[in-house]
Amino acid sequence: VLSATEAVGRWYILDFNFKAADTNPVSLFGLYDDNYRKVDGEWKIERANLHFLWPAREADGLGWPSHLK
Repeated sequence: VLSATEAVGRWYILDFNFKAADTNPVSLFGLYDDNYRKVDGEWKIERANLHFLWPAREADGLGWPSHLK
């Protein structure tokens, strides 16, 4: 908590795909770095940033990882 109306948080994401033919079921590992703001007494996500740590992903012009198109 940074102030009465601002906070930050970090969340880890580990995504598995057991239907893929690959032997490694991990499809991605990353971090969310979030900023929160309290509005009218409720905490809201103001900004969420997803950082892919493994494997490296390329994004298209819309910001979507290429495997999610």
